[in-house]
Amino acid sequence: MTRFPRTRSWVRFAGVAAAWILITFALATGTATADRVRTTKSTKVYKRTGEQSGVVAKVAAGKTLGVVARQGRWLKVRVNGRTGWVTQSSVVSLEARDVPRNTRRRPFVDGRSTRRGWSGGAPDDRVGADAVEGSGDGRDDDDGDGDETGRGSRADQDDDGDGGDRGDDDDGDGDDGDDGDDGDRGDDGDADALRMVTVTAAKAKLYPRMSRKAKPVLTVRRGAELIVLDEHESGKWIRVEDDEGAAGWIAADAVAEPGRKRKQRTIATSARLGFATVGGTFKSNAMVVAGANPPPDYGFGSTAISVAVGGELVMAYKQDYFLGAGLEYLGCVATPGIRYTSGMMAEDIGFKTHDLDARLLGGYDFHKRNGMTAWARLGYHYGAFSVSNLNNLAKLPAETFKGPTAGVALRIPRLAKKIGAEVALDAVYPGTRKQTAGIEDGTLDKAKAGTAELVGMYDWKGAWKLGAGYRLGYASTRWTGASARVTGATISKRTDLSHVVTVGLGRAF
Repeated sequence: MTRFPRTRSWVRFAGVAAAWILITFALATGTATADRVRTTKSTKVYKRTGEQSGVVAKVAAGKTLGVVARQGRWLKVRVNGRTGWVTQSSVVSLEARDVPRNTRRRPFVDGRSTRRGWSGGAPDDRVGADAVEGSGDGRDDDDGDGDETGRGSRADQDDDGDGGDRGDDDDGDGDDGDDGDDGDRGDDGDADALRMVTVTAAKAKLYPRMSRKAKPVLTVRRGAELIVLDEHESGKWIRVEDDEGAAGWIAADAVAEPGRKRKQRTIATSARLGFATVGGTFKSNAMVVAGANPPPDYGFGSTAISVAVGGELVMAYKQDYFLGAGLEYLGCVATPGIRYTSGMMAEDIGFKTHDLDARLLGGYDFHKRNGMTAWARLGYHYGAFSVSNLNNLAKLPAETFKGPTAGVALRIPRLAKKIGAEVALDAVYPGTRKQTAGIEDGTLDKAKAGTAELVGMYDWKGAWKLGAGYRLGYASTRWTGASARVTGATISKRTDLSHVVTVGLGRAF
């Protein structure tokens, strides 16, 4: 007895089962890959499910996306050669559009009804040709506009991915550059590029709200790239997210747009005119004698016309620093000068002052939005005091004052809209003061000086700036030994004080 029939039945059963499995799998995978959705608004595509995840891309409303997978309220889609997740509430399915529709535009024959329905749902009162269901084959389109062909008009057709609609190819094959792997070449900018910022501060913190008093969510270091999620209207805070999905608010002055580079070289010049008051006091241990000339103790002062010019060259160094050099000159002319009276005689003693400062500069960039930088200044000071008449009644000598300088400065180019400021402090020590031979106040014991300066700037036209400055100058000198100018003085001390106000122009190159 042969067993072949039984063998063939098992083979037949196995073949049918395998075919059924293959068909089921094909249908399942085919359905999954064929799903397409279209965005109803500007939509973020996330790296993972959850709004706190990183953003892969942003797409505009009307963008067609291919669905890869589903998970709860999330859809995994493919866009611009990448995959990510979108919420179902931000898209609408396109599968309903594939159902052919009878959009008949004329009454049925015999005028019994004018109802229009979906395919397969023709009214019962149809007779004759109207009994034929609308299959979407185009036979019912009487107005010749192509809307009833089942393929749609040229603007709406080809949702089935046959390539007929070159401008809206939804099959994901990249023909329109819309959803294909070869990039987004044909959507005319539907997908907005992600806005990124780079951390420029040495360390920066992400806060859960716009307050530095809040407990930080995360600390990031210089060079970290962050995705911008939102920006406060004040411009002081930006909501960002790192590549691990951590999000928070960061101070805007701690980051910069990618590609922003510091200017590698800057040449700045300025010229200002103004006025000054120059004066001081002189004291000695000489005995006060009536009619003594000059007296052992006295004060002096005068107004003067002043001019201030300067320039500096600054070069960017590495990520945070600047190196440079500067030269500054301040001159004052006093006419008629100091009024001196001795007995029945009186004289106006005119004078000039010249102050020249050469400096080396080192700056640190805080990478703040206002451009704030701190500076260290090392240099040398040369000052000169000249009188119009060396044979003056007060026996005032001509002088030179020299010495090394050290100082600091703080600059804020954008303190407010179009307004910047700079404040600087400099000291001269140890200094040397040399007087006209024969009328010295003694042997120099010590000399020191210092200046404090405040400058305001206003952005005027292009690289031109309007500037106004105030400078306070101070100098102290002590002499010992016999004075050749004041009879009987062996210890003398003089204090000089000046106030200078100037306004003018500056320009950067």
